[in-house]
Amino acid sequence: DLMGPIGEKIADEFIHPKPPGHFLVMLQTAQAFGLTEEEVFTTPMLSEFRGKIDFMRGIVYEGTAAEWYAAVTTEEQIGYWSAACYKALTAHYGFDRDKATYFATHVEADLGEHEEGVMGHASFNRMALQRLLETGAADERPTYGLEYCAMTSVDLHGVMLRSAMAEAEME
Repeated sequence: DLMGPIGEKIADEFIHPKPPGHFLVMLQTAQAFGLTEEEVFTTPMLSEFRGKIDFMRGIVYEGTAAEWYAAVTTEEQIGYWSAACYKALTAHYGFDRDKATYFATHVEADLGEHEEGVMGHASFNRMALQRLLETGAADERPTYGLEYCAMTSVDLHGVMLRSAMAEAEME
């Protein structure tokens, strides 16, 4: 019974608010910050950002379903963080919804039902992990496991945000 919601969640990443979805809103917000599309594609990421991305990719390819859903429970916090960023950008930096679309989109997608009843990503992730736990299908690997994956995802997100702040302070 989770196949429909998981399909909607995956599709939502690519179609909300319009194709190509979250990728498009990232480019639009980058442009509002003064970055060109070429800069987005050719400027190396801060290593701390790469660390989180590589950890998550490792969980997708090598981890269990339960480890993945434990790691993406951070999507709820990303929704709240996006709300704080959206509020700051629109209240203090002259951004409107179009310029801060990345953050507005993530508030909607991560925290609430949207676009024709698509379940919020945080709610879906929580439901999927709960179902895996309740059915005894929450497999864990030695040295990883659910708590490690969840807490490492949180820790790496914090490291990523702190590195962005440090980089901004150097400019």
